[in-house]
Amino acid sequence: MRKIFALTALFAATLALGACLRKETTHTLYLSPDGAVVWWTLEDNVHSDATGVDERAAEESAYFARAAAGSGDIAGGLAALEPTRVQTRVLRHERPFTVLTEAWFPRAESLANAIIAAFRIPGDAYLTHEEAAVTLHIHLDFRGADEDDDNATPVVNLIDPLSTYRIVLTDGQFVAASGFAIDESGTIARPIPARDDGVGQVLDLSLTWMR
Repeated sequence: MRKIFALTALFAATLALGACLRKETTHTLYLSPDGAVVWWTLEDNVHSDATGVDERAAEESAYFARAAAGSGDIAGGLAALEPTRVQTRVLRHERPFTVLTEAWFPRAESLANAIIAAFRIPGDAYLTHEEAAVTLHIHLDFRGADEDDDNATPVVNLIDPLSTYRIVLTDGQFVAASGFAIDESGTIARPIPARDDGVGQVLDLSLTWMR
């Protein structure tokens, strides 16, 4: 069951995870008209909520050390999706910390397929071209998912509430969408939660932009 919630959290549902480290996380996927993607994850106001001073210091020190070394959970999750490059930068070195992790993907459909494969959900993603329009199609068949398959993947580290994700088109405009809401500017798309978290459903999502 966990993998079902994990994939729908990335594409079409909301999932909140508790932790001893508290932070405000946002995920921005910068989409180029040619289909390349740069995934930015900003972890802001990172601090431990432990009541003990020593425990709090230990948790925060461990987080900072991993972030500074580029081996944090976000970097691990993005690396599991096989980008061409992953980079972590500590923007604020004192408590509360701010950390930015970036990953570069040459193709949006390859990124989507990597996420689908990580959670072993039947489905696929592909691009179609029609004159100046490009459409990303994502097909997910949760009816074929094995709910007993407790697949552990570092990609679960990328799961956050759906409201923290947005796709920003670097040039051109989004002109149509299914499963995404396009803002008034036509340059930002946000995923819309699926009914009942997508469990037992077939979801066909799409996002079209003009170059």
